[in-house]
Amino acid sequence: FLKAKELDTLFNKSGIHNANTCFNKDFTKIFITRCSQQNASFFQCEILFSNWENNKWTDLKRLPSQINAANTNNTQPNVGLIDNEEYLFFSSNRSGGLGGQDIWYSKINADGTYSAAINAGPKVNSVEDEITPFYEHQKKMLFFSSTWHKGLGGFDIFKSVYKDGKFEEPENAGYPINSSLNDIYYSVSSRKNMAYISSNRKGSYF
Repeated sequence: FLKAKELDTLFNKSGIHNANTCFNKDFTKIFITRCSQQNASFFQCEILFSNWENNKWTDLKRLPSQINAANTNNTQPNVGLIDNEEYLFFSSNRSGGLGGQDIWYSKINADGTYSAAINAGPKVNSVEDEITPFYEHQKKMLFFSSTWHKGLGGFDIFKSVYKDGKFEEPENAGYPINSSLNDIYYSVSSRKNMAYISSNRKGSYF
């Protein structure tokens, strides 16, 4: 890997956290999360997007209330295909969930609007936090991290099959994907030959 370079001020804004980037299937739309620190331990996050037009990215715009519900934390977007339709998966602590951060998903309509967000359900979500969704459409499988489901310690990565319009009982992704520490942000390369995670296991810099 080459040395990482900071993106320009279109995406990075001073005094606020800019992260959690994903693209749509055609790489014509980018989604990012921006989080402002409210106090020592709480961040308020929202999801924004930019379109690739005339060989450049447009100014970032905030997603509508179907995604960014008022006075809630909405973060970690991921675009996945269900029945060849694009859906935006994300983590949110909005009302109607099971507690803490839950996994939600919203259909991206052909006209660019968003359907009402759907909770991924009680088999995926719990009274604790479910975060960093990644939907792998070939396997019809949702990967996410949770502190609640039976794991090896901290956040573990789980996988849940989407069947008949709902998500099935999740399965721990197991070792060596998971460790006794925090394992999050599972994703697969476009060639399907490499999986990536973020972890603070032994060997991490910080």
